[in-house]
Amino acid sequence: MGPLLHLGGRRTITGKSAGAFELPADELVTHGVVVGMTGSGKTGLVSVLVEEALKSKVPVLLFDVKGDLANLKLCFADPTPEQVAPWVEAERGDPDGVADAPVVQAAMERHAAELTRWHIGAPELRSYVDGRHIRVITPGSDAGEPLHILSARERRSPRWDHDVNGARDTLAAAVSVVLRLIGREADPGKSREHALLLALAERRMRSGAQCDRCCQTSSSRRSRR
Repeated sequence: MGPLLHLGGRRTITGKSAGAFELPADELVTHGVVVGMTGSGKTGLVSVLVEEALKSKVPVLLFDVKGDLANLKLCFADPTPEQVAPWVEAERGDPDGVADAPVVQAAMERHAAELTRWHIGAPELRSYVDGRHIRVITPGSDAGEPLHILSARERRSPRWDHDVNGARDTLAAAVSVVLRLIGREADPGKSREHALLLALAERRMRSGAQCDRCCQTSSSRRSRR
Protein backbone atom coordinates (compact mmCIF):
# COMPACT_ATOMS: atom_id res chain seq x y z
CA MET A 1 0.00 0.00 0.00
CA GLY A 2 1.30 3.45 -0.95
CA PRO A 3 1.34 6.62 1.16
CA LEU A 4 -1.84 8.11 2.57
CA LEU A 5 -2.83 11.56 1.35
CA HIS A 6 -4.35 13.57 4.21
CA LEU A 7 -6.99 15.74 2.56
CA GLY A 8 -8.71 17.19 5.62
CA GLY A 9 -11.56 16.08 7.83
CA ARG A 10 -14.86 14.31 7.26
CA ARG A 11 -18.14 15.75 8.46
CA THR A 12 -21.62 14.34 8.60
CA ILE A 13 -24.48 16.04 6.83
CA THR A 14 -25.30 17.76 10.12
CA GLY A 15 -21.76 19.18 10.39
CA LYS A 16 -20.37 16.87 13.07
CA SER A 17 -16.76 15.74 12.78
CA ALA A 18 -16.39 12.22 11.40
CA GLY A 19 -12.64 11.77 11.52
CA ALA A 20 -9.83 12.36 9.07
CA PHE A 21 -10.33 12.29 5.30
CA GLU A 22 -7.46 10.19 3.93
CA LEU A 23 -6.95 8.74 0.49
CA PRO A 24 -4.42 6.03 -0.41
CA ALA A 25 -2.21 7.36 -3.22
CA ASP A 26 -2.58 4.00 -4.99
CA GLU A 27 -6.22 4.80 -5.69
CA LEU A 28 -5.17 7.59 -8.06
CA VAL A 29 -3.15 5.43 -10.45
CA THR A 30 -5.97 5.39 -13.01
CA HIS A 31 -8.55 8.19 -12.95
CA GLY A 32 -10.20 10.53 -10.49
CA VAL A 33 -12.58 13.44 -10.75
CA VAL A 34 -13.53 16.32 -8.45
CA VAL A 35 -16.95 17.85 -9.05
CA GLY A 36 -18.90 20.55 -7.26
CA MET A 37 -20.71 23.82 -7.75
CA THR A 38 -18.85 27.13 -8.11
CA GLY A 39 -17.20 28.11 -4.84
CA SER A 40 -17.60 24.68 -3.24
CA GLY A 41 -13.85 24.18 -2.82
CA LYS A 42 -12.73 22.14 -5.84
CA THR A 43 -9.55 24.13 -6.37
CA GLY A 44 -8.75 24.03 -2.65
CA LEU A 45 -9.16 20.26 -2.57
CA VAL A 46 -6.95 19.77 -5.62
CA SER A 47 -4.32 22.08 -4.09
CA VAL A 48 -4.24 20.01 -0.89
CA LEU A 49 -4.14 16.82 -2.96
CA VAL A 50 -1.11 18.10 -4.86
CA GLU A 51 0.62 19.25 -1.67
CA GLU A 52 0.09 15.85 -0.08
CA ALA A 53 1.38 14.09 -3.19
CA LEU A 54 4.52 16.23 -3.22
CA LYS A 55 5.02 15.65 0.50
CA SER A 56 4.88 11.90 -0.21
CA LYS A 57 7.48 12.26 -3.00
CA VAL A 58 4.90 11.63 -5.72
CA PRO A 59 5.75 13.76 -8.81
CA VAL A 60 2.89 15.86 -10.19
CA LEU A 61 2.26 17.28 -13.66
CA LEU A 62 -0.59 19.83 -13.74
CA PHE A 63 -2.38 21.29 -16.73
CA ASP A 64 -3.99 24.37 -15.22
CA VAL A 65 -6.03 26.40 -17.71
CA LYS A 66 -7.27 28.88 -15.06
CA GLY A 67 -3.94 29.66 -13.44
CA ASP A 68 -5.09 29.10 -9.86
CA LEU A 69 -2.76 26.24 -9.00
CA ALA A 70 0.39 28.27 -9.58
CA ASN A 71 -0.30 29.48 -6.03
CA LEU A 72 1.29 26.23 -4.87
CA LYS A 73 4.60 28.07 -5.16
CA LEU A 74 3.48 30.49 -2.44
CA CYS A 75 4.72 28.44 0.46
CA PHE A 76 7.54 29.76 2.61
CA ALA A 77 9.32 27.72 5.27
CA ASP A 78 10.08 30.83 7.37
CA PRO A 79 7.74 33.50 6.01
CA THR A 80 8.65 37.14 6.47
CA PRO A 81 6.37 40.17 5.95
CA GLU A 82 8.47 41.11 2.92
CA GLN A 83 7.80 37.73 1.29
CA VAL A 84 4.11 37.68 2.12
CA ALA A 85 3.19 41.34 1.47
CA PRO A 86 2.95 41.16 -2.37
CA TRP A 87 0.31 38.43 -2.07
CA VAL A 88 -1.94 40.06 0.54
CA GLU A 89 -4.93 42.02 -0.71
CA ALA A 90 -5.11 45.61 0.51
CA GLU A 91 -8.08 46.85 2.47
CA ARG A 92 -10.99 48.24 0.49
CA GLY A 93 -10.39 51.90 -0.26
CA ASP A 94 -6.64 51.76 0.41
CA PRO A 95 -5.25 54.78 -1.49
CA ASP A 96 -2.18 53.05 -2.98
CA GLY A 97 -3.70 49.57 -3.32
CA VAL A 98 -0.81 48.02 -1.35
CA ALA A 99 -1.50 46.11 1.85
CA ASP A 100 -0.26 47.96 4.90
CA ALA A 101 1.94 46.30 7.52
CA PRO A 102 -0.90 45.59 10.02
CA VAL A 103 -2.96 43.92 7.28
CA VAL A 104 0.01 41.75 6.27
CA GLN A 105 0.69 40.82 9.89
CA ALA A 106 -2.94 39.87 10.43
CA ALA A 107 -2.90 37.67 7.32
CA MET A 108 0.24 35.91 8.52
CA GLU A 109 -1.31 35.29 11.92
CA ARG A 110 -4.47 33.82 10.37
CA HIS A 111 -2.35 31.59 8.18
CA ALA A 112 -0.26 30.40 11.13
CA ALA A 113 -3.41 29.68 13.12
CA GLU A 114 -4.84 27.56 10.31
CA LEU A 115 -1.60 25.59 10.03
CA THR A 116 -1.66 24.96 13.76
CA ARG A 117 -5.27 23.83 13.57
CA TRP A 118 -4.20 21.13 11.10
CA HIS A 119 -1.16 20.18 13.21
CA ILE A 120 1.30 21.62 10.69
CA GLY A 121 4.26 23.13 12.48
CA ALA A 122 7.60 24.59 11.43
CA PRO A 123 9.30 21.15 10.96
CA GLU A 124 6.51 19.86 8.70
CA LEU A 125 6.50 23.09 6.69
CA ARG A 126 10.27 23.05 6.28
CA SER A 127 10.24 19.41 5.20
CA TYR A 128 7.56 20.14 2.60
CA VAL A 129 9.33 23.20 1.18
CA ASP A 130 12.73 21.48 1.05
CA GLY A 131 11.30 18.36 -0.60
CA ARG A 132 9.60 20.00 -3.57
CA HIS A 133 10.63 21.78 -6.73
CA ILE A 134 7.75 23.48 -8.49
CA ARG A 135 8.11 24.78 -12.03
CA VAL A 136 5.42 26.87 -13.70
CA ILE A 137 5.69 26.38 -17.46
CA THR A 138 3.62 28.75 -19.60
CA PRO A 139 3.62 27.87 -23.33
CA GLY A 140 3.38 30.98 -25.46
CA SER A 141 3.99 33.32 -22.51
CA ASP A 142 6.87 34.51 -20.36
CA ALA A 143 4.71 34.71 -17.21
CA GLY A 144 6.48 31.57 -16.01
CA GLU A 145 8.98 29.43 -17.90
CA PRO A 146 8.32 29.72 -21.63
CA LEU A 147 7.98 26.52 -23.62
CA HIS A 148 8.52 26.19 -27.36
CA ILE A 149 6.63 23.34 -28.99
CA LEU A 150 9.43 22.86 -31.53
CA SER A 151 12.30 22.92 -29.04
CA ALA A 152 13.09 19.25 -29.74
CA ARG A 153 13.89 20.24 -33.33
CA GLU A 154 15.84 23.38 -32.47
CA ARG A 155 18.05 22.33 -29.56
CA ARG A 156 20.14 19.19 -29.26
CA SER A 157 19.06 17.12 -26.27
CA PRO A 158 21.62 15.21 -24.17
CA ARG A 159 19.38 12.18 -24.74
CA TRP A 160 21.09 11.73 -28.12
CA ASP A 161 24.15 10.59 -26.16
CA HIS A 162 22.46 7.84 -24.15
CA ASP A 163 18.87 7.27 -25.40
CA VAL A 164 18.82 7.54 -29.17
CA ASN A 165 15.42 5.88 -29.58
CA GLY A 166 13.77 8.19 -27.07
CA ALA A 167 15.41 11.27 -28.60
CA ARG A 168 14.34 10.16 -32.08
CA ASP A 169 10.73 9.72 -30.95
CA THR A 170 10.69 13.24 -29.50
CA LEU A 171 12.21 14.66 -32.66
CA ALA A 172 9.69 12.77 -34.81
CA ALA A 173 6.83 14.31 -32.82
CA ALA A 174 8.27 17.80 -33.39
CA VAL A 175 8.58 17.15 -37.12
CA SER A 176 4.94 16.01 -37.20
CA VAL A 177 3.92 19.30 -35.56
CA VAL A 178 5.79 21.27 -38.23
CA LEU A 179 4.07 19.36 -41.03
CA ARG A 180 0.64 19.84 -39.46
CA LEU A 181 1.27 23.57 -39.20
CA ILE A 182 1.91 23.81 -42.94
CA GLY A 183 -0.94 21.48 -43.88
CA ARG A 184 1.10 18.49 -45.06
CA GLU A 185 0.80 14.80 -44.23
CA ALA A 186 2.27 14.34 -40.75
CA ASP A 187 1.95 10.57 -40.24
CA PRO A 188 5.52 9.17 -40.03
CA GLY A 189 4.36 5.98 -41.72
CA LYS A 190 2.82 7.75 -44.72
CA SER A 191 4.64 11.03 -45.21
CA ARG A 192 7.70 11.28 -47.47
CA GLU A 193 8.23 14.81 -46.17
CA HIS A 194 8.33 13.47 -42.62
CA ALA A 195 10.93 10.85 -43.51
CA LEU A 196 13.13 13.44 -45.24
CA LEU A 197 12.89 16.10 -42.52
CA LEU A 198 13.46 13.55 -39.76
CA ALA A 199 16.58 12.21 -41.49
CA LEU A 200 17.99 15.71 -42.00
CA ALA A 201 17.17 16.84 -38.47
CA GLU A 202 18.57 13.66 -36.91
CA ARG A 203 21.78 14.05 -38.89
CA ARG A 204 22.17 17.58 -37.50
CA MET A 205 21.40 16.46 -33.94
CA ARG A 206 23.88 13.59 -34.08
CA SER A 207 26.56 15.94 -35.36
CA GLY A 208 26.00 18.21 -32.37
CA ALA A 209 24.92 21.24 -34.41
CA GLN A 210 22.53 23.75 -32.83
CA CYS A 211 19.74 25.56 -34.63
CA ASP A 212 21.00 28.99 -33.57
CA ARG A 213 24.34 28.19 -35.19
CA CYS A 214 22.55 27.34 -38.43
CA CYS A 215 20.53 30.55 -38.25
CA GLN A 216 23.69 32.61 -37.68
CA THR A 217 25.31 30.97 -40.69
CA SER A 218 22.27 31.74 -42.87
CA SER A 219 22.21 35.35 -41.65
CA SER A 220 25.90 35.87 -42.38
CA ARG A 221 25.45 34.48 -45.87
CA ARG A 222 22.59 36.89 -46.56
CA SER A 223 24.61 39.83 -45.23
CA ARG A 224 27.53 38.98 -47.55
CA ARG A 225 25.16 39.05 -50.50
